[in-house]
Amino acid sequence: MKRHILILPLLMLAGCSDSPSTRSVDSTVADESQSSPVTTSPVDSGVTLPATSAEALVAAYKTAFEAGDVDAIEKMVHWGDEPYKESTMTIVFNVRIARKGTAKIPTIEVRDLTEGGFDPSDFTLPPTKTVSGHYSYDGGGGDLGMPIGELDGHFYFCVVKSKS
Repeated sequence: MKRHILILPLLMLAGCSDSPSTRSVDSTVADESQSSPVTTSPVDSGVTLPATSAEALVAAYKTAFEAGDVDAIEKMVHWGDEPYKESTMTIVFNVRIARKGTAKIPTIEVRDLTEGGFDPSDFTLPPTKTVSGHYSYDGGGGDLGMPIGELDGHFYFCVVKSKS
């Protein structure tokens, strides 16, 4: 547990900023229904997107994460009007770890939101479900906890809106 608590600050110290020197993808936003930048991945995990259920989204995330398919993970995130942020992809969706291609997710599940768990107006999509699980890799591991929302019958991970 102590390792997990230290991982987040260490990731932030390791350069998870959105400065031009650390960005690896274009910051332009794609269409509203799937607001992730388009990039080319050296890995294709074969996941089918957009997901038609929260369970399908989580299964696709697990497959893409373990295969190191960062492009697929990016397509699972709904940015809405928010700008793409590499730091969000690194801290929330663990893409630096996924890029290694050696990480595993031994436990992952979809859970219903608890009453009062999230303020829906704080997110790019109102969360309806959440992910709970754990990932591991050769350097440690950590917990997964990502909100899921629905848009036009498709499911995406939601991100927190910037405070105005």
